[in-house]
Amino acid sequence: MNILNDILRILKIKIAVFYLLNFKYKFKYNQCKIFSVIPEFVDLGQGVIIEKNVIIDNHLLSLGKHSIIVDRTYISNCKSIGSFCSISMDVKIGLMAHPSDFVSTSPLLYSHRRGWVDESSFDEQKGKLTQIGHDVLISANVSVLNGVSIGTGAIIGAG
Repeated sequence: MNILNDILRILKIKIAVFYLLNFKYKFKYNQCKIFSVIPEFVDLGQGVIIEKNVIIDNHLLSLGKHSIIVDRTYISNCKSIGSFCSISMDVKIGLMAHPSDFVSTSPLLYSHRRGWVDESSFDEQKGKLTQIGHDVLISANVSVLNGVSIGTGAIIGAG
């Protein structure tokens, strides 16, 4: 019975994703090409392209016009991305920090949500959200830490 429930749950998720990508986004963002699920409240500029397997968390408020985000990119703790930005594949933006002055950097010893401690002793999301200016190129396999601001016209080389 559990297998049947798992299959039904996966089927419901696939139907919801199919609906979002093929109907809702096409009407709401008719001048954009979106192939990944995005948070509903993101303010998208015209001509935005978001390719497959892109994960964007609920912190992103705006994505400027004619920006492109390529496959397998993860965007977390990022407030805004400007216009005419190119974000290549396998990019990770807004990665959370670990404490460098604790007994250990392992989240098992400081994060309540990991289950070993009763109370969190380090705020993993501490600091400002990442912001990316206009006309920024972020090449493949780049990691951008939480709270970093990337200025207009910046180019970040691969890796």
